[in-house]
Amino acid sequence: RTDFAYQTETDILRRMWCKWMLNVGVNQTVAACAGTFKDVQHPGQERERMKAAMREVIAVAEKSGINVTEDDLNEYVAIIDTLSPDGMPSMRQDTLARRPTEVELFAGTVIRKARTLGIAVPVNEALYREITALPVDPVSAATMTACLRCGRCNRVCPLGLSPQLMQVAAQHKDYERYEKRLYGL
Repeated sequence: RTDFAYQTETDILRRMWCKWMLNVGVNQTVAACAGTFKDVQHPGQERERMKAAMREVIAVAEKSGINVTEDDLNEYVAIIDTLSPDGMPSMRQDTLARRPTEVELFAGTVIRKARTLGIAVPVNEALYREITALPVDPVSAATMTACLRCGRCNRVCPLGLSPQLMQVAAQHKDYERYEKRLYGL
């Protein structure tokens, strides 16, 4: 037993599509307009764009045999309306930090599914183009791997640090030599 309110889903696949619909709408719209939740919480262009992107998911769901409805859309928009107006969804945070986004999971998937079903999804296509055109920092976009000693981190570090030299200095507890070699001190 728990003291938290919860609901047992009878159709988890439908609920997953509903959650995906929410993310397709709010994440992408706020990222594309470089805004906050406030931009989609009140009547206007961004709110209508968000709903249009969500309606395209409803159309894809319907053709895929999943019962996602306008009532579901309204339920999720009501949830969005309760969020802190100054808050931001994860995709907007990613665009601010110039990190890669989940646009492939959201608009990319809508577009691919719609294409196989013969459905037009112009709002998601536009969002996809806009979001993929945003700058991504190559360091943020790099896949993290074990050090290959390629020296790339030395070239991109804005402070000119050298992790390899730092490691050697730490192993030998010889920080002075590291500072002399790096900074000429």
